[in-house]
Amino acid sequence: MLEFINQLGTYGWIMIMLTLSILFYTIKYSIQLFAKKSTTSLDINRIMIIAVVILAIGALSHYLGLFMGLQMFGHFSTAQFAAGYATSLIALIYGLVVFIFSTICWFVLRLKINSVSITNSSK
Repeated sequence: MLEFINQLGTYGWIMIMLTLSILFYTIKYSIQLFAKKSTTSLDINRIMIIAVVILAIGALSHYLGLFMGLQMFGHFSTAQFAAGYATSLIALIYGLVVFIFSTICWFVLRLKINSVSITNSSK
């Protein structure tokens, strides 16, 4: 696990902590919606905000690694550059996967909020 976080680059720990916060908020809001059936004071948009931040950090980490690799381009072979480029893609792909997962969770929670709101307003 530590090797994977190190492969995420400079901002790996930040990305992992933000991913855990998305997981925490998703579980918290799911419990509030599905168990208690209440929609008051739910700010599920923070899930998407954190997901966009993770995506931006992943892109920043990827481009930072790419920039550093391009600065050293003449000092090593093309195969080594390609391996470094593939490693720098890990952060970007991780950010995309977390963003897609968060978007799906946000969408499901939004549908549930709408259905609970419609049920409560019809009573």
